Order: sequence, then C-alpha cells, then structure tokens
Amino acid sequence: MTPAERETLSKDRWFGALPPERQALLLDIGHVRAVRDRALLYGVGDEPDGLWAVLQGEVRLVSYPAVGMELVGLIVGTGGWFGELSVLDGGPRPHDAICFGPARVVNLPMDEVSRLAAARPEICRVGPGGGRRLARRAAHSSGGPGRDGGRIAPDVEQAAQVVGAGRDR
Repeated sequence: MTPAERETLSKDRWFGALPPERQALLLDIGHVRAVRDRALLYGVGDEPDGLWAVLQGEVRLVSYPAVGMELVGLIVGTGGWFGELSVLDGGPRPHDAICFGPARVVNLPMDEVSRLAAARPEICRVGPGGGRRLARRAAHSSGGPGRDGGRIAPDVEQAAQVVGAGRDR
C-alpha cells in the first residue's frame, strides 16, 4: 500500500479518528488486491473474511429482498471502509460486495484482526462516542452527497436501485 493510499484511508471519519499507531497496526495486516469490473469480493451468506477498504474505485453493497429485485444499499468510494457489520457480530455477510469498474481494495483478514485484537485489546477501543459511531456506520444504508468517508452521491438510476424502484423509459 502506498503512502498516498494510507493517507486517503486516514481521511475516513471512523479510521481517521483512530490514533496513528492503531491505524498503522491495522494497515500492516492488510492485503492489497487489484480487482476487475464486477468482481465479487464477498457474497450474501459468506462467513466474515475481515474488514475491507477501497483504495481506488467503487464497491457496491447489494442485497436481494425479493426474487428478481436488486437493492444497492451502499456505494463505497475511494477511502471508504465496509464489511464491519459481520466483523462486529460474526454473522454471515448480509449482502454482496461487488466492484463497479476496476478497483484497488485492501482486506484486513478476519483471523489477523482477531489475533491483533487478542494481542493488543486497545486496537478495538475507539474512544468517546466511538461505539455509537461504529453502530451508526453498521446501520447506515446509504451514502450522502459528496465524498464523506468514501461514500458518493448516486445518480438517478443508482438512487432508484437503492430504493428498489426502476425508472420508466
């Protein structure tokens, strides 16, 4: 991972709130991957494989509430983190994580995160209000306007997918 990519990740609200030493401990266990358009990083029902971040590009978190219906729950852009819900609760993945266009991502593997947390419990401490921030992140289902925390504003078609509606043509 390049120094510029580390700096980009540190601009995320959650990750940027961690002390630099904790950021370094986490990023040092990461595995960077270049992935192609439409690559599936993980799928609905998969066991948690760790925490993910987008170094370049875009990842969409997609669920399927009914047969033939695709719901884009979150669009994660450069600098954004995702996958924390299954890391926190240990449950299966609730959605597919699909690259939209070529991307560079980093994965902090679950076993490494668990090992690091056991050896260095302070890595899991997020400071005052941090638990609420993590809970809001895990519960938040759509990005806002702009580039806050790697979330990007969807266009009309993307917005229609988020609410499960189609556009009349």
